[in-house]
Amino acid sequence: MKRLGQIAFAMLLLSACARNKTNTGESPEVAFARYPASEGKTLFQEKCNRCHVYRLPETHSTSSWVPIMNRMARKARLNDDQKAAVLAFVQSNAKK
Repeated sequence: MKRLGQIAFAMLLLSACARNKTNTGESPEVAFARYPASEGKTLFQEKCNRCHVYRLPETHSTSSWVPIMNRMARKARLNDDQKAAVLAFVQSNAKK
């Protein structure tokens, strides 16, 4: 039973560390330094890694961000203005 507790604790630590990464393996500090400051960038950094690693804007096309934001904005509890700001941020930095 003690061993099971140790394994569970190790998995918890690993999952916490994974959320402080991007989907490209970069640290968030390095990845986000290349984007200009904006409300959308700030919201993205604050809200979009609570449950998973950051999905950097350039890993999706401009059009593919729309359904992603429609789904994830509710989960992140973004209001309409915040959703628009994050969508503008990801689309302006999306894969061309």
